[in-house]
Amino acid sequence: MVPVVGVHPRPITLFKVTYKTTSIFHGVDSGYVPVKNQSVDVAFLPVGTPSPSCTPKTALQFSQDLTPKVAVAMHGNSKQMKLFKELVNETLPGVRIIIPELFTPIRVNLEAEQ
Repeated sequence: MVPVVGVHPRPITLFKVTYKTTSIFHGVDSGYVPVKNQSVDVAFLPVGTPSPSCTPKTALQFSQDLTPKVAVAMHGNSKQMKLFKELVNETLPGVRIIIPELFTPIRVNLEAEQ
């Protein structure tokens, strides 16, 4: 993926990292920008607060473009994260959503996702 300029009051760049056969997208705290045809295994997606430009619906749009196996919600309050999970479950039922707890490590096992 060519670096993508995000939607934010300041310059921001979104990125995709690939290591061997695993790809990870990080949406920083951007609002939606098209990233179609960029399938990834894991997507870290901003869903709201404190970001001035992302919402649960923009995170859903990223999910629809990226079709990740796992989407990790970030940059949002509990209400926004819950709404993001509901939206993805309704429209992309095969995507596993992780809502991390503060200061608690998460482990993503992609082999279990297949």
